[in-house]
Amino acid sequence: MAYDYQHVVDWVDDHIVERPGQVMLAFFVLTAVFGVGLGNVSTEAGTSQFAEDIPAQDALDQVNQEFLPVFGQDTGSTQLIQRGQNVLSRRSMLQMLRAQESVEEKPTLRVSGTSSAAAVVAQTLNPNATTLDEQVTTLERATDAEVTAAVRENADNPAFTGSVSEDFNARSASASATIGVVQHSLPTEVSSSAGQSGDSPLTPIQQRVQRIVDNRPGDITVFGSGIIADEFGAVITDSLLIVTPAAVILIVLFLVVAYRDLLDLLLGTFALAMAVVWTFGFLGLAGIPFNQIMIAVPPLLLAVGIDFGIHAI
Repeated sequence: MAYDYQHVVDWVDDHIVERPGQVMLAFFVLTAVFGVGLGNVSTEAGTSQFAEDIPAQDALDQVNQEFLPVFGQDTGSTQLIQRGQNVLSRRSMLQMLRAQESVEEKPTLRVSGTSSAAAVVAQTLNPNATTLDEQVTTLERATDAEVTAAVRENADNPAFTGSVSEDFNARSASASATIGVVQHSLPTEVSSSAGQSGDSPLTPIQQRVQRIVDNRPGDITVFGSGIIADEFGAVITDSLLIVTPAAVILIVLFLVVAYRDLLDLLLGTFALAMAVVWTFGFLGLAGIPFNQIMIAVPPLLLAVGIDFGIHAI
């Protein structure tokens, strides 16, 4: 058995040594194939990768797969967090309602509903004010005294108190923060395709909401799962832009000192570049998303690869 094994090794060695041109061509072809996969590399944001192979998460996935409607709609929400000296003043509540109205006017944002403390106050003043436009009109026509009385009237209303900060003062009808919610309706197939690519289907929607709200008056911050996913993606990119160039610069510096020869330096760096292309090209071809755990892969790949390069040269 040992003889057969050695025979195979000798046969491979002979073919590699006697046919260097074919070996180089094979490596270039493979590099080109994996290079195509570089364009398909996606990122996976969030913490879902930490829940893989956990029994509770597997059970939840099975329940969702079995019982959720295939052609139904999946809902998501965007939170509008408003801060100020008194977010329950008539002026501040109008800012919240108008911000929600600006978002609702965009059909591409798929708004299915809204809620806020301002809406509760407006409907207290006018029970027939069921739309944002009617609620804005109601508050515009109301006096400050009427708005204050409506706030006090809802001091024990969970729908109202649940959306204002803990420093809510019923006597002065004031609070330093409140939250408004915008509900979005998303087709299930959109959510599924976005989930498979590692991106949140709410990311583009909430980014547009953020741009709209930023152009409105008032201190209103947009928050949601899509914003979080985008921030995770930015963290991955920023980390790679810091860690990888630093590793490359240090490795090239060490190679210059170790080799002191331009050809050897080019061979070593080319082998490293080819290893990176093969690794990330395979990720793209296999559909494996790049996540936070893999941030350490490029520096480790370079560190291990340079050892083998030095030994080979």
